[in-house]
Amino acid sequence: MAAGERGGSQEGEEDKEAGQGAHPGTQPESRSGCKGANTAAAKWRENVAPPRRTHLLGAMHTTADLPSVPPAPATDAPRPGGLPDGVREGNENLVLLTAAAGRKVTTLMAREQQGEFLRLAISGGGCNGLSYKLKFAVEPRRGDILVRTAGVRVLVDSKSALYLKGTHLDYSNALVSGGFKFSNPNAKASCSCGESFSV
Repeated sequence: MAAGERGGSQEGEEDKEAGQGAHPGTQPESRSGCKGANTAAAKWRENVAPPRRTHLLGAMHTTADLPSVPPAPATDAPRPGGLPDGVREGNENLVLLTAAAGRKVTTLMAREQQGEFLRLAISGGGCNGLSYKLKFAVEPRRGDILVRTAGVRVLVDSKSALYLKGTHLDYSNALVSGGFKFSNPNAKASCSCGESFSV
């Protein structure tokens, strides 16, 4: 066989050996190319791929697993018993209306139509320094004390309560010295009209 034919045959065998194991239409990769591809894949897993899930008991929680917390009640809602926030219940040890006073207040309340509560307060003034004030009110205010007596709901503010504890309110139809009369155990002196006192 000629030298040219042997050379061509040898080259063909080397090409065949180099192409073994490669898919048709692909080029064999070098070792350096494989290393670069592995590095790129590792970076993709580190930056993009989601972390592997663990199956330890209690390791995974969702918002559905958390206990529900009921909403806090509104601060301005009426408390049990129908009292607004900031209003407390008192008793007749603070102020007491006689049956006659209760009937008169109820009659005046229906006629005046200015509120369903009677507010009893103490203010500065009068011949003895302090005087009683009576007026109708539509609703209680924060800090009021509500007293139910003789069918009337009486409102007393916390400051006036210091001077009114134990007071009785009466009413007389007498032509002379008639009207509402206060009997206050805290008063050291009172004027003849009974509307002013001192402590």
